[in-house]
Amino acid sequence: MHVTRTVASDGVTTVALSGDVDMVVADGLLGALSEVIDDAATTGVVIDMSRVRFWDSSGVGALVTAYRRASERGTSLVIGDMSEQVRQILRLTGLLDLLTDRRTVRRIQG
Repeated sequence: MHVTRTVASDGVTTVALSGDVDMVVADGLLGALSEVIDDAATTGVVIDMSRVRFWDSSGVGALVTAYRRASERGTSLVIGDMSEQVRQILRLTGLLDLLTDRRTVRRIQG
């Protein structure tokens, strides 16, 4: 897994993931997302998962934990783009609507 961060002038941070997200890298993913969420300058987090090739339950767990952490801090966390495999997994777990709420995406992306 490779993580790239881009911070916009309004404090919205885009976290782009590529590669495989599995139990080997799930803790690293959570750490990277937590670092962004905990930054006082962060006003929102958009995760770009369009280049994720493989995604398993440990990746889902890391994403749910990051979402809870962001919610506790009053920061929006959404998925802006995703691969079809990620979309299917989020649909099956019931997380797709929660993490892709279009009103929230529009609000934090401007």
